[in-house]
This record gives sequence, structure tokens and C-alpha cells, in this order.
Amino acid sequence: MKTLHLVIIAVLSIIVILDTSIAHAQEIPTSGMTSMGPPNVQNSSKRFDIKVEFAPVSIAVNPVTNMIYTSHTSLTDSISVISGKANKTISVIKVEKDPIHVAVNPITNMIYVTNSNSHSVSVIDGETNIVAATVQVGEIPRDILINTKTNVIYIANEGKSTISVIDGKTNNVVATIPVCNISGSESTFAIDQTENTIYVTCTGPEGAIDVISGVTNKLIDTIPVGHDPTNVVFNPNTHMLYTANEGDYTVSVVSAKTDKVVDTIPVEVFPKVVAINPDTNMIYVANDFNSSSNKLSAIDGQTNKVVAKVGIGSGAQNIAIDSSNDIIYVVNYASNSVTVISGKTNTLIDTIPVGALPTSIAINTVTSTVYVANWRSDFVSMIPVTSLDLQPVPEWKSIYISTRPFTESAQSADNFDISYRTINGTSKFQAHDYAFVANTYSKTNGIFEIKIPRNFPYYNGKGGPSENEKYIIQENGADLTASQYRKTVSDCFFTYSIPFYMNSTITVESADTLYLVTPIYGDKIPDYCMSKIMIPEFPSVQIILIMSIISAIVFYRVRFRK
Repeated sequence: MKTLHLVIIAVLSIIVILDTSIAHAQEIPTSGMTSMGPPNVQNSSKRFDIKVEFAPVSIAVNPVTNMIYTSHTSLTDSISVISGKANKTISVIKVEKDPIHVAVNPITNMIYVTNSNSHSVSVIDGETNIVAATVQVGEIPRDILINTKTNVIYIANEGKSTISVIDGKTNNVVATIPVCNISGSESTFAIDQTENTIYVTCTGPEGAIDVISGVTNKLIDTIPVGHDPTNVVFNPNTHMLYTANEGDYTVSVVSAKTDKVVDTIPVEVFPKVVAINPDTNMIYVANDFNSSSNKLSAIDGQTNKVVAKVGIGSGAQNIAIDSSNDIIYVVNYASNSVTVISGKTNTLIDTIPVGALPTSIAINTVTSTVYVANWRSDFVSMIPVTSLDLQPVPEWKSIYISTRPFTESAQSADNFDISYRTINGTSKFQAHDYAFVANTYSKTNGIFEIKIPRNFPYYNGKGGPSENEKYIIQENGADLTASQYRKTVSDCFFTYSIPFYMNSTITVESADTLYLVTPIYGDKIPDYCMSKIMIPEFPSVQIILIMSIISAIVFYRVRFRK
């Protein structure tokens, strides 16, 4: 009998331990996933250099032929042709005086070069690497835009602020369109190829976007935006335009359907260049070398909010985006480097030194290889995506919290699954009643993310949460504003993405806990959410009884057989 008592006590002890553990936060690791760790920086082993003529200033890629073209200014007045397969220069083509920008039509395999001091455009046949035509355009031609659907080329002439329209079939200028004051820098243009509409950035205190019909080659509208817009980009999926306004430190958001500004987003000082990933609807804005901040601002195109700021080098000159891998590359003119950023986590992957005064960047979207023109060097820097230390986004970890929302409007449940993860760093996570605390660490910038079930109790009013009854986000004891973190609300969860730097303590808690008022209500959620956010209640009494009976039967059967 004494042995039987010992067996039953042991079984009961195990059951009680298991049952009690659910009333406390227990960390559940996921599939052995380790922290991403700190990114490497200043890693010259990640790049390869290809010898070209001196002073490459602009670069373009034909992903179909895997050929790269770079222009060289007054010292050589030439175009270097690089084989992406052999990684070497295979031809040097003489053009007119001071070639500035180069662009490629991958469908026709024709290359276009603006010669700023000869007021012309050189047209190069990519099959033969021979100049097929020289087209006279307006004064000081600079930026180039190609409509690959219509085979029409648009040239921004900085001298008298005109647009030359070239027919790609005949290589003749078919129209010259007077527009506003243009700078002719890269990304002066944007195009909606579906509607055949062209957008031109107008610089100056009274910034604007001129809208041109590609059908009539006429100016059809002018859209006022912020001060001194430097360039414009277009998202074909949302039909939204974005300008970086250097004069008032903003980004203007314009609806291409209405030609109206729908939002103005404050960013860091002197925003120089803007780029977009249409696949993720994320917009990226970098500041130039006059800025002390040296940040890349990441903007969510759905909310028009800055959701992250990532440190970059000085003198951001250009941005390129590898959409297939969701990687952002920033050319830092004054730092002689390229900053590589993960679009998945908005954290630094690498900072790669390149040649002197890099100005232009291009991506082969087929091979995911990046090419950088270094203006005061005699080489092009090549960065294959395979050379980067790309880390997977860590999986979610879970803790289980036992509590109950005492309300008829919220589903009753005991055990909530709270998920969290730390990107580009590590964290120690704890739950204290209705507050969640993470002690985070990263060698640079990291992101702490937490998913809280919406029916987890966080407010007091039976009629629903008031404006002040919400989750408070703190870093090192200081409240963060909504612009300093990202909040996503789904049917089932509140998800918070909170950037941090090096050692930080992140706290996420109900506003009511600050006033020592126990929150007891959660949101009403759809029934299908329950399986996602709850673990089954542990039926302790029933299990204890069943296990006790089974243990007694087993004990007596074994003893009887002996």
C-alpha cells in the first residue's frame, strides 16, 4: 500500500506541475532557430572590381543579354561595355562630348546616351556595339526615360527645361515639350506605361510634377508638391507617385488617378532620393551629404507612415532595389560605399566599400547582381547577391499566459499564446500580469516584434476600449510615439514592430496597468481566430482522476502477477 501511495503522489505531482506551469509564462523555442546576430560592416570581400575607362559616371544593365554599359565623362567621352558572364570589359565605344546618363531598352537591345555638352543622344546597337545614330536634342540633355511598350524615348534637357521625344523606330525627335524647371538628375522621370502617362519633377521652392500625355505629347496637368522635389517614382500596382522634397524635408504622396496630393510625410532633413518596391508597397528615402542624420527612411505605402530608419553612409546618391530578394542598396557618394539593407526586416545587412565617389547603381534582375559606377576610379564594382550574408527572418517564439477576459463580448479562454521574435539581435522576454518586457541586444540596429491576441484583456470599459485605453510602447522607460514603431491590426492579433539600438528594454503594456486598474476585457474576435491564439485549457481535475485510477490499476495488476 505504501508503494501505491508513492506512485499516486508522484503522478499527482507531475500533473500539478504541468497544470501550474500554464499559469505562468513559459518560453517555447521554435525549431532551434538562433538569433540573426550582428551584420558585417565594411566588407570589401563582398565586391569584385571590373576594369573600365576612367571616371564611370552612369551605369545601366540589359538583363536579357547580361551586358552592362557605363558612361565616361570628358576625359574619354566613351561607353564601356561589360560582359556580365565574363566580368570584363569587351568593348569601348566613342560617343559625343560629356556623356552623362545611359539607359537600355532590353526589348530592342538599343542603348541611349545623353551627351550633355554636344546636346545630343547617341544610339548604340547592343548587337554590334556600334553607334547607330546621333540625335540632336535640347540644351544639356541629362536624364533618360524609355517607354518599352511604345518604344519612345524621353530626354530631360536641363538647359531650357524641355523634354525631347524620340521615336525609337526612326531615331527622330517627334516632339519637344516645354516643362517646368528641371534638374535633369537621375529619376527626373516616372512613367505609367499602362496609361502612357509621363511624370516630370519640377525643382524650386514651388515644387511640382508636370504630367505629359504619351499619346499627344502634350502637357496635361501640373501637380503642386513640396519644396525642391529632387525625383519622382511611381507604383504601378497602387497608381501612387512619391517625390522626395529636399526643401521642406518631406515626401509628397500623389494619386495618379486624381493628380492630387493625398498625403505629406515628414522625413529626415534634405531627402535626396526616393525609390519604391512595388511588390511590397514600401518606399525608401535617403538623405544627402548635407544631412547629419544619414538615414534611410522606410515608408509603408499602405499607411504612409515611416516604419523604420536605418543608418547609411554620407552623401546618398542613388537607391536600387532588388525586388526578388527584397534588398535595398544605397550608394553613398561621400563615404565611398554601398549600404545593403534587408527590406524584410529593415535592418542593415552590410556596408561595402567601393571605388572613389560612387554615383550610379544598376541591378541585373535575372542574376541579382549589382553594378556600381565609381566616378573617380577606373573600375566598376560588382556585388553578387550570393556574396551577402543573408540571414533568414527568425521564427516566432511563444509563451503561454493564463488569464480570462470577464466580459460577454469576448470569448472565454484561459491560455493565450503570446508570440514574439527579435530580428538582428537577441532578447530575454518575460510577462508580468498584463505587461510584456523584452531585454534586447544588438550590435547595431534590431527590431523586436510581438503578437498579442486581440481578445487578451487590456481595457476596462464594457462598451469597448476608449481612445486612451490601449497598449503603451516604451523603450528604456520612455514612451514611444506611434511614428517610432509599427502597429498592424488583423482580425486575430495586435502586432507591434519596435526598432531598438544596441542594449534596450522594450515594454508593451496596457495603459490601464499604469493606473493600477486591472484590465479585464478583450476585443471580440472571429471564431476562426480561437485556434490560432489559444492553447486548449488543461483539464487538471479530470486528468488527475483518470491518471490516479490508471496508476492504481497498473500497480495492483503488476503486484498481483508477482
